[in-house]
Amino acid sequence: MYEDLSTDETVDIRTFLARVEQAMPRDRIVVLDGGRFFLSAVAFLHVTEPQSFINTVNYGSIGLGTGTAIGAAFGAPGRPVLAVCGDGGFMMGGLVEFNTAVRAGADLVVIVCNDGSYGAEHIQFSDRGMDPGLSTFRWPELAPVAEALGGTGITVRTAKDLDAIDDAVRDRDRPLLIDAKLNPNHVPSFGH
Repeated sequence: MYEDLSTDETVDIRTFLARVEQAMPRDRIVVLDGGRFFLSAVAFLHVTEPQSFINTVNYGSIGLGTGTAIGAAFGAPGRPVLAVCGDGGFMMGGLVEFNTAVRAGADLVVIVCNDGSYGAEHIQFSDRGMDPGLSTFRWPELAPVAEALGGTGITVRTAKDLDAIDDAVRDRDRPLLIDAKLNPNHVPSFGH
């Protein structure tokens, strides 16, 4: 177990991922982009067979998860695909690919672990007592952007918003984006 670090403005990544795990159909494909969220996602999200887990970190880059997830959706028709991205990676490549998913009609759920920063850099600055401001960003609200691109979007700011995940996943009829607002100081870090 763990101490839930959700606040009045952010949700604990572990609590969020555990809820996504419950809401998504079991026979799914999980695609992980690169980012500080990666090991939490591996710990909380499961697949029924090894071929249903795809990661993009072999490329050593962020921003490749959504495009890879679209490929997985068309490689395994009839199975939903869950793409897990950080906000930096999503803004780097996932945003335009989300529109591709909408145009192509992919059965795709994209979750954005949104700590408002490039998390790997944020923790490096913070651990050294330096101002992490250079690693933080004021992204647009992503759920309305997903809607504007023709998909569906919801925002999870607190543990109270978790119930919306169940309905959004169950009722999806086009690509869905779930923007999870995280505290950059409360994303579990793992050593290099």
